[in-house]
Order: sequence, then structure tokens, then C-alpha cells
Amino acid sequence: DVPSAGLIAKGSPEERGPAAVRRVHRMLEEASIDDALAAYDKASRTLYHWPSQPDLHAMIKAFHAKGAERQSVRLMREHCRCFPEASDKMRLKLAQILINQCERPTEAARLLGEAPAGSLSPDLERTRQKLLSKAAAMIEEGVLELEGDD
Repeated sequence: DVPSAGLIAKGSPEERGPAAVRRVHRMLEEASIDDALAAYDKASRTLYHWPSQPDLHAMIKAFHAKGAERQSVRLMREHCRCFPEASDKMRLKLAQILINQCERPTEAARLLGEAPAGSLSPDLERTRQKLLSKAAAMIEEGVLELEGDD
């Protein structure tokens, strides 16, 4: 069983982190994506060095399994910021979501530019180039980006 929010706040740091991860997963299982995001936000503000890279990756995958890719953007950004060495594929997936679902080609192009030339495997580099081309085409078409819409 997952402890209630009140019990999470009272436990030791070693207990609170895993409990918060379980809470986010439980919210997703109950198809409450907004509640899962709220639980994630609260834990990320109140727990030091939370979540771990494997836990964050698992939460992102759980959001995607529920079809909540757009809602996972915040978590994916956090992954790229906190774990850049483990974020090559994450950065590409985030750029793909920014382009295809959020219509944020400029932000996607900036994100894709963070990977130094030659740092990606040939397969990932081809994907990066395709995403950069699509972002450039959208920008040329005049796609208007709104700040803070995700």
C-alpha cells in the first residue's frame, strides 16, 4: 500500500522518496494524470535530490504508457537538466513531442542543439537531423509558439 500524503511528509528522507514515486505511479494507474503531476511537483519541491534517474525515467515511461506524452514534458525537461549524460534519447523524444504535439519547433531546435556534434550514435544523429529539419520547416511556415503552455 502507498502511504497517504501526510505519512509521506512525516517519514525519513529514505522513506519519503520511494513513497513519493509510488504515489505518482498510483495516481497514473488511477488515470489521474493531473493528480500525478501535482504529486510529482510537490515531491520535487520538497524532497532533496528527488527523484533518482531510474525513478524519473520510470515515471516518464508510465506517463507515456497512459498516452500523456504532452503532460510528461516537465518531467522530461527535468531529466535532461539533471541527468544530461543519460539524456540523449530523452532529448530526442522530448524534441519530438515539442514538435508534433506542442507545436514548439523553436524550443525543440534549441534542445536538439544542446547535443554536441558527433556526440550521438549514427542512428540518433539521423533522428536528430530529421527533427531539426521538421522544426526548421515549421518555423519557416510561421508556427507561432506560446510561452509556458506546458
